[in-house]
Amino acid sequence: MADAPPGVLVARIVHGALTAGLVVFSAACYALRAEGPPGDLPALVGWIPLGLAAVIFPAAVVMRSRIFADPGPAPVDWWKAHLTHAILLWSLFEGPSLFGAAVYLATGQAAALGATAVGLALLVLHAPDRLRDHG
Repeated sequence: MADAPPGVLVARIVHGALTAGLVVFSAACYALRAEGPPGDLPALVGWIPLGLAAVIFPAAVVMRSRIFADPGPAPVDWWKAHLTHAILLWSLFEGPSLFGAAVYLATGQAAALGATAVGLALLVLHAPDRLRDHG
């Protein structure tokens, strides 16, 4: 890891921070939810994160297959060209996931955590080393 190109290190740091932030925020929402009564929000609100994730997650996966299709040059040059695309992809997985955890905190409906769980899994499956190697 110490001999990895700077672009790879930056990608690993950003990806790790996004993943860790999602895990910490979700755990905090879960812990805080246990302490209070459910909010007075309509039941439909708990399903909104899943609906949002059902649109954004497949779109992000399609985007990944189009943007990262060619493994191309060496890792240094590849990450120079694709780091911003990778951060965009990861944020598309993280956004609905964070929203799901926040809705769970507000409503107490476990369905909202479905978006969080799937988003976390997608974020882990699209780690920097896998992203470049599998295009």
